Amino acid sequence: MSIVVIYHFWPGIIRGGYVGVDVFFVVSGFLITAHLVRELDTTGGIRVVQFWARRARRLLPASLVVLAFTAVAVLLVVPRNLWQQFFSEIAASSLYVQNWLLATNSVDYLAADNLPSPAQHFWSLSVEEQFYLVWPVLLMLAILIARRRPSLSQRSVILAAVGALSIASLAYGIFATASQPSLAYFVTPARAWEFGAGALLAVVAASPAPDRFSLRTSVSWLGFGVIAASALMYTGATPFPGTAALLPVAGTLMVIWAGAPDASWSPTRLMRMRPVQFLGDISYSVYLWHWALLVLAQYAIRPDLGLTLKLAIVAMTIGLAIVTKRYVEDPIRSQRILSARRPRWTFAAVAGGMAVVLAISIVAWSDVQRQNDTALEAAAQLAASNPECFGAAAMDPDNQPCVNDALKGPSVPSADNAADDGPVYPDCWSRNQDRELRMCSFGPVDSDVPRIALVGDSHGLALLPAVLEIAKSGRWRVDTYLKAGCPWSALPRQSSDEGFAEDCDAWRSSLNDALLSNSYDAVLTTSFSRTSYVPTGKLPLDEQKVEGFRAAWSEISSRGTPILAVLDVPTFENDPARCLSQAINDDTDEAACDIPRETAFGLPDPLRDAVKRVPNADAIDLTDLMCNETVCLARIGGVTVFRDKDHITATFSRTLAPYLYRRVSIALEGR
Repeated sequence: MSIVVIYHFWPGIIRGGYVGVDVFFVVSGFLITAHLVRELDTTGGIRVVQFWARRARRLLPASLVVLAFTAVAVLLVVPRNLWQQFFSEIAASSLYVQNWLLATNSVDYLAADNLPSPAQHFWSLSVEEQFYLVWPVLLMLAILIARRRPSLSQRSVILAAVGALSIASLAYGIFATASQPSLAYFVTPARAWEFGAGALLAVVAASPAPDRFSLRTSVSWLGFGVIAASALMYTGATPFPGTAALLPVAGTLMVIWAGAPDASWSPTRLMRMRPVQFLGDISYSVYLWHWALLVLAQYAIRPDLGLTLKLAIVAMTIGLAIVTKRYVEDPIRSQRILSARRPRWTFAAVAGGMAVVLAISIVAWSDVQRQNDTALEAAAQLAASNPECFGAAAMDPDNQPCVNDALKGPSVPSADNAADDGPVYPDCWSRNQDRELRMCSFGPVDSDVPRIALVGDSHGLALLPAVLEIAKSGRWRVDTYLKAGCPWSALPRQSSDEGFAEDCDAWRSSLNDALLSNSYDAVLTTSFSRTSYVPTGKLPLDEQKVEGFRAAWSEISSRGTPILAVLDVPTFENDPARCLSQAINDDTDEAACDIPRETAFGLPDPLRDAVKRVPNADAIDLTDLMCNETVCLARIGGVTVFRDKDHITATFSRTLAPYLYRRVSIALEGR
């Protein structure tokens, strides 16, 4: 009884989050392996295709119904600027590869600010389906090996194969969690050992001991306690899965082994309560509906759902789960219309359902792409015409007021396209998991123009379009040294991803060697002012940040090379481009997307104080081209300024070029 409740109830309520998904994977591995082993003992083999057809009838119809509903709802209530992300995830979920898409996005710098989609929770179902696809094949291979070696029993070979695979998966999971935790959380190889743990128990002890009720009851309570403790102790900061997943896995194995002891003080009576049984019965559909409704409600009603609305969503989730269970899950699983026919009929029906969801997703995604391409072309034409007061020129302190009524219409780029108006020259900067120094050169080679090194993190990368404009005009020769998330500082980066911090240190070492081996007229650098660092001394952290830059710059500065630090851009609390998109859709005042200066610059910029401690260092302040005396603006001179909360668009960056050149030139001439 306990195992049935865990299998249905726990995953339905907390599946997709910490602990709940691990409990589900262990239980799933146990039940499926026990079923396959029983089939092997009874028939002498495993009917793999029949197994796949049964799993498809059990799981896929309800999930495809929910995905189809979700796709239509996204069309109706979600802003268009989110369609491509959401429909990509819906399509991936319909193909049961959502976990791999999320894993890719989790390490993709350009996808770092993706919002939770209404199909995000399908990642755990995707892992499960991949397990169902591969597991019976692996067992069949073990059986074939056993039959070629008569001295070996089939169970011993299966046990050895499952054990070896589980150990390898656990080792990979621990390694990946330490080096790439965001990737390890989603990928199947890092999770396979959890299924394997349940499978091993199924092979060695598929049925609990029929007696020893006191021992089994104690183990059952202990198992539930271990699961609950891990659920309470673990947070988003816990490296996961890694070794942390051993605790809920062990607790689940205890509960499975204990079975349903009949002692008066056992948890079996609690598990047999009608509300628990009811929720367990509809839990799969609850899992499918709950997250989709919660996310969609934030767009259909309002972002800040209160308690009343959340309770209403719970009630709607249960109601839809009951309907889905009765009219989708049960009929397709039990009626003979598919179960009595060959598996190909099941696969054909599933393929048809997938095709419907994919068609909606592809058409919507393509329509947005078509409109984006049209908008980008129009934006390029407008930018090429070089209109008066375009972008940063509208804030030019030497030309106020600067107003061009022709720029009061659509933004360049459009608010919907702003997220795509980002980094250029992808081979010229290092990603999160990249320690290789990628240097590119721009501008005239045989010339007396200043030779500039552009150094920095993603905010330096956002400044690159402005620097390229200067280089293309023949006024600078520029070498770029850029790595996302890795400022030019001696202070270690703080990150839950140990591998990222190590890569950043290695990249910095290569950076210093490159800067020392070249002769530059100046090093232009900038960094995100709110970067997290590991404290290394007794000084206050703000002071350590300043010292980190001083220490990194001192060797270059001591050679007489000027260090020019561009002060950081404003940081918004919410994505201003999404705010502008919503303002356009709702026909509201875009000024609501601006942010007060004191909020945008709420934390001190360590670059400001670092230049005071380094000889030959100066600050380059461009913030007056993004903010007035009171607020920092989301849209300036017909240009969308930011593509997310703290990165300027490439278009706005290009409009900064004349001001950046002028202020750098003044700083260099003043030496």
